[in-house]
Amino acid sequence: MDMMMLVLSAVLLAVDFLIAGTYQRWEGNTPIKVFRFNFFIGLFSILIFFFINGCRFEFTAFSAVLAVVMTSLAILYTLIGFKVLAAGNTAYYSFFLMTGGMVVPYIWGIAFLNEDFSVLRLIGLLMIVGSAFVIYGGKNKMSLKVALMCAAIFLLNGFVSVISKEHQISTEAVSSAAYVILTAAVKVIVCGSLWLGTALRSRAQRASSERISLKAVAILAASALVSGLSYMLQLNSAAKLPATVVYPIITGGSVVFTAFAGWLVLKEKPTKELIVGVIISFIGTCLFL
Repeated sequence: MDMMMLVLSAVLLAVDFLIAGTYQRWEGNTPIKVFRFNFFIGLFSILIFFFINGCRFEFTAFSAVLAVVMTSLAILYTLIGFKVLAAGNTAYYSFFLMTGGMVVPYIWGIAFLNEDFSVLRLIGLLMIVGSAFVIYGGKNKMSLKVALMCAAIFLLNGFVSVISKEHQISTEAVSSAAYVILTAAVKVIVCGSLWLGTALRSRAQRASSERISLKAVAILAASALVSGLSYMLQLNSAAKLPATVVYPIITGGSVVFTAFAGWLVLKEKPTKELIVGVIISFIGTCLFL
């Protein structure tokens, strides 16, 4: 059952990728639009998961602190990501973001949580990293500055996963749905402030920030539900399964399901690199099941 929840979480991540991609095509991907996107995602997540949690609001200082730290790290790597993307290194950004969220908690689980080491799972981990490089590695050379920013993205996203795991195994933690609400509240406060600050820089940006279509609202609500459910399932799995299992499956599964979603729904033509990468990632993920 726990493995099924984990696989379902990866499927929902792929669905959210489609939803976010649709939003970006409609609204654009400038910083102000990204801040607005995350602000409304947080707002809708609070409303949706308040009802999912039985109209109960849970709070502990421990969960609140971790929510602030974790969400701040996620926003920080997003801001660094703007710089990497501006330098034309989209492929490397995707690669380091994805592998960091998998490799760091894997090492953390073995080093600090006394989780079992498995040669087969190590091979699986290396295969998933390899598949991500085949798909996202790109051929552009990186400057030292971009390399350092990518290393920061790798570590920041990795520790986002570590914090999620540490939260779920603590006796002071709130429920998974309540933690989604707490992280969403932090996202609303931080991204709302960044959105407002960016919008106030010029009248044109402020006018742009005030326009939002009904279609965009529906997309935002759908993304909040899907991404929130995916994260809640991931949290539930992290409470019961080792970090050395949870995050490689999430990463490998999302690679496979996102590729299939692109082929089936967006009618994207698969490249040779994508096909090879998906096959390698699928085999690597199976080694964790």
